Amino acid sequence: MMALLQRLCSRIYFPLGWTLLSLLLLCTPSAELPGDSFLEFEGMDKIAHMVLFGGLVLFWGLYIRNLPLGTGLMWQHKILLLMCISIALGTAIEFIQRYAIPDRSFDTGDILADAIGSILAALMLLFGMKRKKHSE
Repeated sequence: MMALLQRLCSRIYFPLGWTLLSLLLLCTPSAELPGDSFLEFEGMDKIAHMVLFGGLVLFWGLYIRNLPLGTGLMWQHKILLLMCISIALGTAIEFIQRYAIPDRSFDTGDILADAIGSILAALMLLFGMKRKKHSE
């Protein structure tokens, strides 16, 4: 499974597509989202937030991991920066939902779920995988 994800994230299209899909879902008025499905249960919203924001960190992290080594931040620092950006994005989206999107509201539980997903994905990248070596 990880080999497939690494292959999907070797180019920018998959992480970018995940990001755009996540933003579309998070910025769509709730009245326009599908409902009444077997996936609708207590806490499903929080799980969805963890998956969306964990996916952001995981897929962009795998993309960054595949880039050749260069100057600038070390790979681990880039993952931590990516995690912080993901958490900040989740927080910003909650404010956007509160003030700019009809039928959506601010929820600190969503921010916490975004942070948990981002942190878990960063930990998986940092401690579950070795940095790929590139010959230059």
